[in-house]
Amino acid sequence: MKIIKKLLLNPADAIKEAKNRKNVDTVSSLLLIEWFIIGLANVIVYANLGKLTMFSLGLAVFFIGIPMILFFALLLKIVMTTLGGKGNYYKALTALVYGTFALSIGILISSPFFYVPKFGFLFGLLFLSIAGALSISTLYRAVKEFFETDIMTTWIGIGLVLTGISLGVYLTIVLLLGGTPQFLPAISTIGNAFNI
Repeated sequence: MKIIKKLLLNPADAIKEAKNRKNVDTVSSLLLIEWFIIGLANVIVYANLGKLTMFSLGLAVFFIGIPMILFFALLLKIVMTTLGGKGNYYKALTALVYGTFALSIGILISSPFFYVPKFGFLFGLLFLSIAGALSISTLYRAVKEFFETDIMTTWIGIGLVLTGISLGVYLTIVLLLGGTPQFLPAISTIGNAFNI
């Protein structure tokens, strides 16, 4: 696929093309490919746990990752349109898929290096750092372009998505434990951890 090469070598062009041409098939294919790659990387990393466990982990990552990205795209669309951006769910999903792709390749390339004794992890760190930087910059550029906002609104929007997720996780834990005998010990443990 030509889009894969563009996402890794010139993501700005891939973003411009996607902005001018809506292609749901390409975005859907990339979403499946990147989570297959991340699942495969997990199979490689956890190969020492046995065949059943490593394949189960790979499948779990694949089947959890796709709905997670679909949900994050909904949050991104809600936040960016509320902040005044012009966009829709497709643009949010495209931004997330494009932003995640380089990281998925980096995870796959780096995964075997963690088996190399002594200095293998340094090569893994190198590839993950490069892939992470490319992914984050692609995500911010895609959100900025697709929702037609300035960079400050893009930063705030992505930060608000992460804050919303954190708040949701926190409130879920509080509400789950609120009516149980484990609530007070859990709160005191958190307080002790932060010296409150």
